[in-house]
Amino acid sequence: MVGFRDLKEESVFVNGITKILETFDFTDSIVESVVSVNDLTKLFVTIDYYWDIQFGRSKTRLMVLEFDKCSKIDTNFSGYLSNSFDDLSYKHSFFTIVKVDKISEHVVAFYNNFDGDYFLKVEFATVKIYEKGTNRSDNNRC
Repeated sequence: MVGFRDLKEESVFVNGITKILETFDFTDSIVESVVSVNDLTKLFVTIDYYWDIQFGRSKTRLMVLEFDKCSKIDTNFSGYLSNSFDDLSYKHSFFTIVKVDKISEHVVAFYNNFDGDYFLKVEFATVKIYEKGTNRSDNNRC
């Protein structure tokens, strides 16, 4: 894993799930929001990246995973999907990432426990990650 200190601050922008998971360890990070647009074909997952503190930063950054051309989005938090989880008092335990599993080059699952049930699984054509506020996409919805 490459730490953020090894990446130039202005260029935290990575394409492809394999490269993203080689570069970022999402363990103990918190999913802050999940937003879908374009008839559920584009999904933005905003993550409060825990490891920034471990790499000597004074605070964590919000990283955005942008999934494009989604063919399927599965969730196991029915009733909780919203533009923001701020109203949930237990979000930091429920939406803390325990594991991310690359099922294939175009399918990824996020887990909040060790019992094998994911809370978010996405099938997509492309994915990229960037720091919130530095989006190079045409459609910054997060």
